[in-house]
Amino acid sequence: MSGKKSWVLVLAGLTVIMAGGAGAAVYFQSRFVKLTVRDSISQLPAHTIAAAYVSGDTEDWSQLQQFGEAANRDTIGLWLKQLEVQAVGDGQISVAQDILPWVGNVTVAMLPPQQPPSGVSTALAQQSNLVMLVGIKNKLRAWNFARKFQSRPGVKTEKIPYNGLTISKTGTDQSNATYTVVWSDYLAVAADRQSIEQVIDAVQSGTALDDNETAVKLLAKSEAIPQSLAHLYIFNPAATTTALQEFTGQAAPRNVQYFENAVASISLDGGGLRIKSSFEIPAGSLPPGANPQNLHSAFPMDTAALMVGNGISKFWSTVVAVSARDADVAAQLQTVRSAFKSYGNFDVDKEIFGWMDGDYAVGAILPEGGMSQPGMLMLFETSGQAAAIAAMKKLETFARSALPVELKVQESVSSIGNDRIPMTQWTLAGQGMILGGYGWIEKEKMLFAFTGQMPSLSWLGSADEKGLPEKSGDNRSLSASPNFQATVNSLTSPNQGYFYLDVARIFGQVGPMLRSSNQIPPVGLALLESINALAATTVIPDPETVQVEAIIALQRQK
Repeated sequence: MSGKKSWVLVLAGLTVIMAGGAGAAVYFQSRFVKLTVRDSISQLPAHTIAAAYVSGDTEDWSQLQQFGEAANRDTIGLWLKQLEVQAVGDGQISVAQDILPWVGNVTVAMLPPQQPPSGVSTALAQQSNLVMLVGIKNKLRAWNFARKFQSRPGVKTEKIPYNGLTISKTGTDQSNATYTVVWSDYLAVAADRQSIEQVIDAVQSGTALDDNETAVKLLAKSEAIPQSLAHLYIFNPAATTTALQEFTGQAAPRNVQYFENAVASISLDGGGLRIKSSFEIPAGSLPPGANPQNLHSAFPMDTAALMVGNGISKFWSTVVAVSARDADVAAQLQTVRSAFKSYGNFDVDKEIFGWMDGDYAVGAILPEGGMSQPGMLMLFETSGQAAAIAAMKKLETFARSALPVELKVQESVSSIGNDRIPMTQWTLAGQGMILGGYGWIEKEKMLFAFTGQMPSLSWLGSADEKGLPEKSGDNRSLSASPNFQATVNSLTSPNQGYFYLDVARIFGQVGPMLRSSNQIPPVGLALLESINALAATTVIPDPETVQVEAIIALQRQK
């Protein structure tokens, strides 16, 4: 289909069949139908390789109005209105009045690539394996709209009988033809006749996607998600990847498959938008690790981003194993090894990742206001303290040789919350610039800080201080942050670790610059300002399942 043709116009053109023949008699029954995802899946061919489902219930989506400031909601609403105008391209048609009242839930299905029929180019066949299935929730409104659209000039419809139903080939003078069929409470739309015929065959035979064992499992997982807005199903990852790459013209994929099927769902709850996905993996291919402990308490309130996990050494070993059968991973692995070898002459397998065998946390520090600059704080639990110290000493040696000025190594005391931490601190002689340092919270917990600006991290004190350093930022622990607690605590627990991003803190500092630069459109700024935080986690409930959960924590309406 050409890029100029919108699905809105496709729907408009294809529904004209409802106004022909006995359409008035059949569809002149005003009854509201609410179709579920299972209803839609039951109408698709059993060999469907992937499908995306979007709820058409305006009540579900209207819950988004409880989030964001009024001004930002107005900006986003104006942008959506502009999109509507671009999509419809005709002031005579209103999405809100003419289309939404009858269009129910929408499912887009991907069918396996087909052999092109006689007279059809291979390129067209590669682009024609998508079918859109639309639930008709109000047949009277659909019929009225069909009549309205049919009165437009240039609309041409050819009717094709097939297995007791009528396929309509519909188009205008300005667009390519599309194919459609209507039965029961559904409208199917495709760019080619073969795909429509496959849908009809599935409906007529009674053998549809909901009979597929994989589809049954994925449906059960998605239906367990409350207040869902959309679902994505991948029934056959290899075939889906091949179809997508043929569609985009990319090279054929390598014969490597990391999961056997997957489902992802988007829902809305009191915190914001939540995405939950589940991947079925080959048994034992990703053994679960220990659940990380509460390492966030070692990070200051000024933390803008935090990643917590477990077993970097085990993960690295898994990557090395995968590289033996995946050339792309092997190439990336060699790039990492070469980089560490060039900068510091490190053996990354033994001297870096080898001793990182416990929990870890990596955070970006962004103090508010003043002269304080961003920095990085890392916490590693390790059973190899000697190897960790050796790595720090080797890093010192490399820094001494690489820096144009003298590097001073001194002892200091830093604090986070009520904890005083002895630190080995690296400073530039004569400049007062603190590059970073490291110390031990406990025997098996090493803290490593890095920065490159004066006066450095607000909680990393000067080597000349006798007591606790004077703070220019917020010295409280991240545990005291309401934004962090509300976002991270809403994730599934126990888990394999998590990632947290304080969008409100970051935007509070860079927002004025972004507004003055005019590089981000108003709708982009409105969306950013409506987000409090982002967070994501991974759970491995059994050897054959990996679950990934993410939340976009939205600002509540004021």
